[in-house]
Amino acid sequence: MSACSPPADQAKQQWTLSQTNLIESQLSQDGQLLLTSEIGTGATLWDTNQRQPLYIWTHSKKERHHIYIAEISANNAISVTASRQQIAVWDNKTGHNLALWQVSNSLIRDIAVSHNGNVIAYALENGQVVVINRLTNRQLTFTGHQASVNSIAMSADGQFIFSGGSDYLAYFWRTQDGHILSRFVHPHRVVKVALNHNASIAFSADSKGTATLWQPASGKKNVQLQSSQHQPLYTDAVFSNTDPHLLTATTSRNLDIWQVNSGKNLKSLLVTPKAKAKPPSAVIYSARFMAKPRHVQSASSAAIIEDWMY
Repeated sequence: MSACSPPADQAKQQWTLSQTNLIESQLSQDGQLLLTSEIGTGATLWDTNQRQPLYIWTHSKKERHHIYIAEISANNAISVTASRQQIAVWDNKTGHNLALWQVSNSLIRDIAVSHNGNVIAYALENGQVVVINRLTNRQLTFTGHQASVNSIAMSADGQFIFSGGSDYLAYFWRTQDGHILSRFVHPHRVVKVALNHNASIAFSADSKGTATLWQPASGKKNVQLQSSQHQPLYTDAVFSNTDPHLLTATTSRNLDIWQVNSGKNLKSLLVTPKAKAKPPSAVIYSARFMAKPRHVQSASSAAIIEDWMY
């Protein structure tokens, strides 16, 4: 006798952008835009409906700075790209560069953008988080962490940031003055954080795969995700704006939908690896809830965009 495992769920739609692996691939909140990066080619902004590139951006004509990090504002107005020591802001409508900032005192680990794109933050290996208001040019440096800040998330209005670092700590703080509202202690390095749109729920995950949902304002723990994976390394986490659901992505092809109130896993999916890749592997860089109910989208290092139903 032999036992067979059930076949894996198949993506409803699939789009292969390139035969080359990507080093970054970020979907816009509504999935209408995609920002990708390959070694030596800068960043490309795509129209996902037309499946066509809109703009190709580099930080300088003599491009030596590979773009490892990218974000698109939730209103689709701007894109932000980052190399290890440069950050650029782009107008998604015209393709024009709006700002280019050089970072000389450390290496960039993450970036976050407010809904309208007016507030931009970047996290550094030296434990600092820098917040810039593009309209007023006001800049604030948060120095609460004692080690590298690995991940940051910003509320939609740009007023709050949730930051996690290698000091085993996550902080929820105000961008206006850097005042810490809540402090969260973890057993290991914090590698990924996320906030829902109004900053009423926070997600944090450590380097050993423990993922927790919090009430950021009060500092209270809501629930721990009930994962069956062995020490997953989370790369993205997104809250639904319409349902009490959380979407997470990992370095090992896993795309999971969770019940926010209970931490129960509702659905586990495996994104498609590169053809003939041995062993089959793909890092999911971004995941999004789609406008259609119970549909999600993923973008991975395999340069494949997939739409899923759960």
